[in-house]
Amino acid sequence: MVNSKIVYHHRALLLEILRSAASPVSPLTLAEELGVSRVALWKQLKKLQEIGYPIQKEKRGYLFVPEKDPDLLCPWELPPYAPHIHWFRETTSTMEVAKKQGFPDAEKNHEEKPQYYTAEFQTKGRGRFEREWDSSRGGLYLTIVLPRKVPLSIIGRYPLLVAAVLAETLETGLSISDSHGTCTRVALKWPNDILWKNKKVGGILLDFIAEGDYAVSLNLGIGINFKNHPEVPGSISLSKALGNRLPSRREFLSRYLQRLEPSLQDPFLQDALPRWKRYTCTLGKPVQISSPAGNATGFPKVLGIAEDLTPGGGLLVRTSSGDTFVANHEDCVHCRAPRHRTRNGNPKNS
Repeated sequence: MVNSKIVYHHRALLLEILRSAASPVSPLTLAEELGVSRVALWKQLKKLQEIGYPIQKEKRGYLFVPEKDPDLLCPWELPPYAPHIHWFRETTSTMEVAKKQGFPDAEKNHEEKPQYYTAEFQTKGRGRFEREWDSSRGGLYLTIVLPRKVPLSIIGRYPLLVAAVLAETLETGLSISDSHGTCTRVALKWPNDILWKNKKVGGILLDFIAEGDYAVSLNLGIGINFKNHPEVPGSISLSKALGNRLPSRREFLSRYLQRLEPSLQDPFLQDALPRWKRYTCTLGKPVQISSPAGNATGFPKVLGIAEDLTPGGGLLVRTSSGDTFVANHEDCVHCRAPRHRTRNGNPKNS
């Protein structure tokens, strides 16, 4: 039986050695560094080449071609999280796969460590309300599975925190704040959009299993236009926005998880709302609230000013008549700006 932990360790170490070498590394040196036989080394090199790593056989050894690095989100590329990462070269969507597979060994995992599902390409990526999400190669597609008991009254805090930590990772990791330490380019639109200079760069999706008044398992999907180039009006990729300042996907995801895991330790996420408010582009603005259920029943849209967040993560809206309305996570919110549509008239990446 193959020990995946040892395999991941060997692949991580092998890639680290080859990436840091300016000239070919001899098989003898590699085998000694990994503590394996030449045959075992050859098998690992062959497997990495099959996956897509640009490892060339030269006269003096093996050489890694950095400009052809596929920048994959495999377990061995994220060593601290390797045991909890489920990687797919291609799948329908990480949300769908996570839902089908459930939480591995949940009853035995007393620490309730998050599980991460990553994919290089999604054939049926989706946003909220089953809308299509462009999932071409180069994007960052991740589903976080949390097996925990959470009151439904605060479930809306989770996508807000996940989005806030993303904004923080962009701000601090890429040094995009101004002289006062305030991020002026990343903004969060309630409830699930990550914007860059008013263009959509990512979105958050929430699914959960409910028992009574509690959610007992949460799936949080994240889609980021990283190095892909979606042909969707109103969208932008981080590579286009940041150019050479953008790190590798694996480096960015590692930074993100380093921030996220400590933030998720409190199941009530008591700091989620203030962290999200720091980046909001929704509060204080005119908004229009609608929902699929309301549209189906002819329920009128609600217009007003987004005043605040409720303790559960809902959006408090004050109408022109002075009444208040609370929008929940399953509702749509538009900032009364023109909606961008595809050629067939259906909104995308919403």
